[in-house]
Amino acid sequence: MNIIKPPEFENDDYLIRISGHSLKLGDEATEVLSTVDEKLSRYYKKKRFVFSERETNPDQFKEFADDRPSLRSLLELKVLDSTVYTVAAEKQNDSSYEFLMSCIKNHLDSKPNTRRCLLRFSNSLPTYSFSEISRPKDVTCLSFIHYFSNEPRMVFRASDVGNELITDILTISEFFLRPIYEEKEYEISIYSSTAQNISGWNSIMNTLETLGG
Repeated sequence: MNIIKPPEFENDDYLIRISGHSLKLGDEATEVLSTVDEKLSRYYKKKRFVFSERETNPDQFKEFADDRPSLRSLLELKVLDSTVYTVAAEKQNDSSYEFLMSCIKNHLDSKPNTRRCLLRFSNSLPTYSFSEISRPKDVTCLSFIHYFSNEPRMVFRASDVGNELITDILTISEFFLRPIYEEKEYEISIYSSTAQNISGWNSIMNTLETLGG
């Protein structure tokens, strides 16, 4: 792991690089997390389920809302079509998840030096704006993934470090990176324009190292 720039205050940015190919995912990650924080392990398992099944019912996260204040407003919504990134990718790119993964893989195979292999997740400016001004709406924190032959770059608009960073990295890696790079060696650059709940930064970085990042 290489912490290039940690966040120094709330809403500061950060940049880290971790090993993608050695990162434990799925059941292995669940087991590691259970030794660190049992509830975090269950939360990760739930997020894997909703990503896999593309389940957008907010009630899926009720048991975790007390520990994660950011979830409380989401539970008031009717559908989570941005928080569930497999759904957000389909919605923002007007294609199925399966087609998107195939397209990215074929793009990199045919053009290994490309700078144009970018998968977007971000909502439109009116959606972001209206979600604060008029009525709550599910908006995504992940802006895009920029794919290169051996170094994908994950870019967030906002990153809830204390509550979501570990599960975000693991689920995005499982569903959007490992299907592309498979057994290849690759390093993930992770940048967020703003970071929230940063008080546990060092502990979270230690957990990422334990996971093999």
